Amino acid sequence: IIDGTEAFNALFEEAEKALGEFAALQGHVAEDPRKAIREYFDLDEKMAPVFSYAFLRKETDNADPAAQALKDKAYALGWQMEDSTMQIVYRHYLKSIGLVTPILPMRKMIYLVQKVSTVQCV
Repeated sequence: IIDGTEAFNALFEEAEKALGEFAALQGHVAEDPRKAIREYFDLDEKMAPVFSYAFLRKETDNADPAAQALKDKAYALGWQMEDSTMQIVYRHYLKSIGLVTPILPMRKMIYLVQKVSTVQCV
């Protein structure tokens, strides 16, 4: 149980640190795939209470700007987590099929993956 905003901020910082460690794996997944999986689940465990607290705090009073700010902060970190996950997964996939690419915008990477995965072998 998170006891107030101070405890939330401490957990948020832990989750943010875990996100940085996970994001640093970009381009290195093949070196130690198990580590990447462990880092992802460690990050997920740290993010869960941050989201839960922010969401529930906001739900107690939708007019409370402080609660809205906590929810926005948690959701922004969630989007960063999602972006890091997508970057790591898609880059690793593109490398594994021989499409080694420079840093691409996410939309371009998703397009490439969709294009390659729809090619049919005859």
